[in-house]
Amino acid sequence: MTFREEKESVDSFVVASSQYIVVFEYEHKAYKALEIKISDFGVHSRITSCFVMQRAGVETKKKGSENELIIVTGHRNGAVYVWEGLTNRRTLIESGPPILFINAFDLGLIITTENSVLSFVKNPHCHIH
Repeated sequence: MTFREEKESVDSFVVASSQYIVVFEYEHKAYKALEIKISDFGVHSRITSCFVMQRAGVETKKKGSENELIIVTGHRNGAVYVWEGLTNRRTLIESGPPILFINAFDLGLIITTENSVLSFVKNPHCHIH
C-alpha cells in the first residue's frame, strides 16, 4: 500500500505492512524514513487496509505552512484508526468485521468490511488524493 506526494522540495510516500507504517520523505537529495510501530500505540490487530490523505496548509514552527499527511488504517479486528502527524492516533471505528478496503469520495471515506458492509465517514477537513 503506497501513497506518493510531489512538492517542490519534498517527495513522500507511505508503505504499510501488517504491523508498521513507514513514511519515506525525499528531501535535500536523501530519503528519510519515519516509522510507526502500531503496537507502540496499543494497537495489536494487523493492518489490512491503508489510505493516505493530505490536509493542506497546516502551520508548523519549522517550515511555516505545509501539507500534513493523514493515514487511515483498517484492521483485522474491524477497528479503523486515523494517524495524524505520525504521533497522534485516534479511533474512527472501535470494532466490527475485518476491514478490507478504505477509499475516498467527495465528502469523506468509504470503508468496506469482510461482510460487505459499507460505512461512509464524513471528513470535510481533508483534501483527499
